[in-house]
Amino acid sequence: GAWSRRELALWRGEHPVKLNIAAGPNMFPDWVNLDLVDMTDYRRTLFEQEDFTGWPDHQVNLAKACKAGRVDSAVHDLRKGLPNVPDNSISAIYVGQAIEHMSCIHEAPKFLAECLRMLKPGAPIRITTPDLDILIDAYNEGTLERFASEQPAFYAGAPAGAQFSFLAFGASGADCTRENFEGHFVCYTR
Repeated sequence: GAWSRRELALWRGEHPVKLNIAAGPNMFPDWVNLDLVDMTDYRRTLFEQEDFTGWPDHQVNLAKACKAGRVDSAVHDLRKGLPNVPDNSISAIYVGQAIEHMSCIHEAPKFLAECLRMLKPGAPIRITTPDLDILIDAYNEGTLERFASEQPAFYAGAPAGAQFSFLAFGASGADCTRENFEGHFVCYTR
């Protein structure tokens, strides 16, 4: 398909460019949203949506931005780096719920070095990941149910040990098997 204006800016090293890495459906308007999964169909669904009754505000805003042509996404395996992006050329990087899916010995250090290489001096990077301390505290306090709204339906009826495992290992998806592991490699603390 055709490259968007923001994607072309990224590959040409034009400024300012902000990267949302491992964006999935959490795309940001006016950023370059990269993910291993092609989000074209999701963007099309948002673009074509007419009735937003019952939709969360963030999805309504994203749909409006899609209609305005302000949401771009591209398919990219972040483990391969971004060698075409010039050094010191990115204004901000957001990595949402992805670093825990990388080997902390082999993949995460290379990925973080690549982020540092691309960022302008002093530019921010924000990385979100499940916090092991919070999970352990919730388990010990018996409050793991507070995460139920963000989990698949089976989570709510599971015993506490299973709930903790679902959160810590992130491997409860239907496509996650021993042969096709899609879960977490590591749990980080602050």
